[in-house]
Amino acid sequence: MKTADICAIVLAAGESRRMGRPKLVLPWGGTTVLGQVISNLRGAGLDQILVVTGGARLLVETEVALHAGRCVYNPDHASQGMLGSVQCGLRMIPSICPAALIVLGDQPQV
Repeated sequence: MKTADICAIVLAAGESRRMGRPKLVLPWGGTTVLGQVISNLRGAGLDQILVVTGGARLLVETEVALHAGRCVYNPDHASQGMLGSVQCGLRMIPSICPAALIVLGDQPQV
């Protein structure tokens, strides 16, 4: 399997309740936490990146646009939790992707 066959689904729908502010858009090096995650995926050769948003939707989607990613909004993120976001992302990946890599949006060192 080639990296062109793999779509990345980035889970970024959390509400950052414990942090008290949207952690995905916090500074990280020369970018943000989410920006670094997307950069890492691009560096691994993944071109098709889909970010599932929910909490802090506008801030997260603005950040994704800066990194040429695609977004899908999970309107049920608060009630369905992470599993609902995984399912939302899987429903939206192109049929040409035979595989998906699911990553967390708040793990910039992975």
